[in-house]
Amino acid sequence: MSLNIYLETFAQSAEFDYEESGWRVGNASGKVAMKVTASAEAANYPWEYEIIFGDPGMYRTATTRTTRIRDEHGEKVDKKRMLLGQEFNYKVIVKTFPDTLGDYLTLDLAVFDADSNGVYEMSKDRVFVGYLDTRGNWYKTLFVIEFEPGSDMPQRNDVYRMTIKRPFFATDSLLFKVLPKGETDLKAVKTVMDSIQVVPNPYVATNHMEPAVANQFLNQRRRILFTHLPARCTIKIFTVSGVLVDELDIENSQDNGTAFWDLLSKEGLDIAAGVYVYYVKAKETGDEKIGKFSIIK
Repeated sequence: MSLNIYLETFAQSAEFDYEESGWRVGNASGKVAMKVTASAEAANYPWEYEIIFGDPGMYRTATTRTTRIRDEHGEKVDKKRMLLGQEFNYKVIVKTFPDTLGDYLTLDLAVFDADSNGVYEMSKDRVFVGYLDTRGNWYKTLFVIEFEPGSDMPQRNDVYRMTIKRPFFATDSLLFKVLPKGETDLKAVKTVMDSIQVVPNPYVATNHMEPAVANQFLNQRRRILFTHLPARCTIKIFTVSGVLVDELDIENSQDNGTAFWDLLSKEGLDIAAGVYVYYVKAKETGDEKIGKFSIIK
């Protein structure tokens, strides 16, 4: 495996990904007209976020001050029109990474009273989504959530995903996990043994699976293919008189049932034209298969 990673360390190269953002669960009818507008600050926090809908009271505004709350354009808002202490039937989490306990950070929600009636109305008012500082005060506005008049409302367990196109950072790390091999399906091995074939059979001078000759002064690299092999097996090739010509030890991955033979004896000599016998034995089960193939030059 080879990776080429081009580092860009400036968060300004991040941007809201409108194409990849959208409903993960819910809104099957398409009648929920929810608008999510990213602020300029969202590019400085290039993570993935989810709006998760649930029961009334699922989240309550945490901040108690409105002096630092700004809208998606970075402009100050009328403090008198900000409603704090409101309860919501949804919450917004940072989905990119959990904390040490496996929990995701929950962002704060603050209501902008669009019609100045002093009451939070989900279908009319705008909800600011943002980070709090270490003192629990509003720090940055990332998104604004609002619903179009007459829109259906999301239902319990609906999920909306917000994604930011982000570069790799010098502090990023990549984690790869190699899964252990699963247990061998012994019944499948028996079935595979019955399907073993040699391709091509007969072999006549050459075949299309052989690599091209890069040097005109060299001989063609010849080979045949064994198919439907057990992943771990031994192949022995004999003349019809019983002389051992070559032996192959196959240690493939579980999904690879093929092996090539270069048509050379165990001494590295070209084999003669004729009929040959192959013997395959599966290492896990001990199952055996005997067959024949022909070489014509």
